[in-house]
Amino acid sequence: MKRKGKPTFFIVLVLIIIFAVVTAFGVKTRWGDNTTTYIKGLQDIRWGIDIRGGVDVTFAPPEDVTDVTEEQMNAAEAVIKQRLLAQNITDSEVYTDQNKHRIIVRFPWPADEEDFDAQAAIETLGETAELTFREGKETDSEGAPSGTTAENIILTGSDVKEAKAVYGSTSGSSSQQQYQVSLELTDEGAEKFSDATGKLYASNGTISIWMDDTMISAPTVNAQITDGKAVITGNFTAESASELADKINGGALPFKLETQSYNSISPTLGLQARDMMAIAGIIAFAVIALFMIIMYRLPGAVASIALIGQVTLSLAAISGFFAPFPSFTLTLPGIAGIILGVGMGVDANVL
Repeated sequence: MKRKGKPTFFIVLVLIIIFAVVTAFGVKTRWGDNTTTYIKGLQDIRWGIDIRGGVDVTFAPPEDVTDVTEEQMNAAEAVIKQRLLAQNITDSEVYTDQNKHRIIVRFPWPADEEDFDAQAAIETLGETAELTFREGKETDSEGAPSGTTAENIILTGSDVKEAKAVYGSTSGSSSQQQYQVSLELTDEGAEKFSDATGKLYASNGTISIWMDDTMISAPTVNAQITDGKAVITGNFTAESASELADKINGGALPFKLETQSYNSISPTLGLQARDMMAIAGIIAFAVIALFMIIMYRLPGAVASIALIGQVTLSLAAISGFFAPFPSFTLTLPGIAGIILGVGMGVDANVL
């Protein structure tokens, strides 16, 4: 009795095609103004300065800050680098001019953002981003902390071990779901927070949560918190909650940085050259695949499909594929590496 071969070839072909389409376009849903990304596409890849261009900005301490030390400048440089990494910007340059007390930063434009607000991004990099938990919620005419609130600081960002954006129920409500920032405190921070919440619970007091001089929320203390965990709630979106968590994890600058100069960097090649390179690569790949199929028939077809899977897997890794995973910056040397990988794949299959 003749056995029927399983249609393994066609199953693999269909799976690779589906994988390639999903990698190219991603999977997203839109509800009103909110877009939820489940799988990232090629539009989520961040292109390097040589392809897309970027920003060149010089920061300096405020004029009223005197006696700036080398340690403070190094600390500020480290915080800026951490903030760039939190935004998945790996193709960046940050260096410090200790003599002039200047920090020079160069970073590429974000992926898939035609109306990118560079000035807002620069202000975010240069802001102090000092997290504080304070007693009460007294403010002055400009909204800054005053009175008891200004004097009694319960926690600072240094008391936070880790911050992360989460989606879950709010305190006291199991049905209301929203984005929030969950904090895990250090041992010292947990002890201070336990003492403060115990005191304020007895007096039905409040704790206000601040980022610099902006109050995020001011919840009433309804229990003593002893587990070393805290939650920041507010009208957060997924993006704003992640941004706040990144600021907390990145740490505070020793002082707010002022922008001394700002310039846009023109790309070495540009997006048009990138698109032409992509078209040329697709044509070259098609010619190679056709040649392999003509020369080797079925083995050539199998090798061509394997190469498609190889390129797709490389692009999926660069984009991060799944939404929680970070994207990587793709530069001209990176594109050359992908092309080299295809060439090596062809050699391996031919040999």
